[in-house]
Amino acid sequence: MFAWENARTVPGVADANLTSIVRLPSSLRIIEVGIVGLLFILGVGQARECTDYQRSGIVTLLCLLMLSVVSSAVSVLGGLTSTSDALQTTYSFTAPFIIATIFALRPVDRDAAERTLLAFVVLVGLSAVVAWWEMIHLRAFGDDVHGLMRDAHHFASAIWLVVIWWVVRVWRRVGSQIVNILAILVFAPTALYASNEKSNIAVLIVLGAAATVAAWRRGFPYKVAIGGSTIMVTILVQMLVSGQVRLSPAFGHLQIVIDNISGIGFFEGYRKVADVTVELPRIWTVGAGPASYGSFKAIDKVALGEQAPPLAERYTAESYRLVFAANGLLGSYLEQSTDLSAFFVEFGPVALLLFGITLWALVLRPMRDVSQGVGTPPIRKAIAQWVVLSTCFTLVMSTLTAFYGWATLQCSVWPVMCIAGLLQAPVATGTFVRADANYARQPTV
Repeated sequence: MFAWENARTVPGVADANLTSIVRLPSSLRIIEVGIVGLLFILGVGQARECTDYQRSGIVTLLCLLMLSVVSSAVSVLGGLTSTSDALQTTYSFTAPFIIATIFALRPVDRDAAERTLLAFVVLVGLSAVVAWWEMIHLRAFGDDVHGLMRDAHHFASAIWLVVIWWVVRVWRRVGSQIVNILAILVFAPTALYASNEKSNIAVLIVLGAAATVAAWRRGFPYKVAIGGSTIMVTILVQMLVSGQVRLSPAFGHLQIVIDNISGIGFFEGYRKVADVTVELPRIWTVGAGPASYGSFKAIDKVALGEQAPPLAERYTAESYRLVFAANGLLGSYLEQSTDLSAFFVEFGPVALLLFGITLWALVLRPMRDVSQGVGTPPIRKAIAQWVVLSTCFTLVMSTLTAFYGWATLQCSVWPVMCIAGLLQAPVATGTFVRADANYARQPTV
């Protein structure tokens, strides 16, 4: 995934020729899909045992895939999308679950998750080193701070996931606290310089929510403090929106966004969801069809200057044309779709429910069991908590944008799902060990 990110570096960034190491043809994606699909089929077919939650997650995932096929067929016949775009969109939303399942059903070394996370941190760290060079030597800012990745937005999201890991290490007291804090100070500035403001907001929401939950569990005084802080934050937000308090220029587009809060694209996008469901009632059952409204593939043709699908043309395409014409100067706040709103329209609320159940069964519930397991090493508990926070970060991003959320941040989402699978996988020790934390770990013959 990191090689693919580097190979697809956006040509518009200042040092694209310097930091792009390899060139990979787009046709390689066909091979990737074939390999992922084959491994998933073999994994499910050869799995001797899996937990109840894994079984439920696999069933709901298969139901989601079947519903997507029906939705695609109806949409293609109705002229709202193309077969290729529909299949690619379905794959982009479901592949992370498939990756998690592949690794969860395969016996692995007990330290496999830790080694994989270390590799992720090192690879992102290499991009951070390049980003520091861009910041210091090239005096880059914003879109030109992208490290070795496709663009600044993908880079910033990956960096924030690494920062979340170091924060979790501080929180769980894993490793040297001095090293953990220094690592945060090394990584975080590169994400801030990349100026992906939505990812900055998302990481604050996730870490703030995690701190609030942790404090809430510590007793009544902390609950009072949380209540007081909530009131203060509410007052501050009200003052910012009313114009009584203004942010400094260092906050980039945020003050402009606050001044024009009623016209923010994703707010308008969520309002338009009601309109499009009235126009096309079948959305409530099978959806309008993958890649028909506002997902990445639906607006990909807009970026290429081509005709968007009919629904996208009526509801979302114009906002993207305006953003593309401004060449990034307006930011992505005018874009009128997100991963969440696009998924709701294109796949339907039934599919969204299946997506949520699959996420809970294959990722969040197993990670909760690992983090609360008796006798589980602290490092594994920390990794499990990192997976949960990283997943929440990606989901928050998916409510804010259609470009840099669950379906498109493969260099971030895939490693997280891979590690989630490795944490719950049975240990390869010659005897099969059940991975579910709700059962005693007894060897079976």
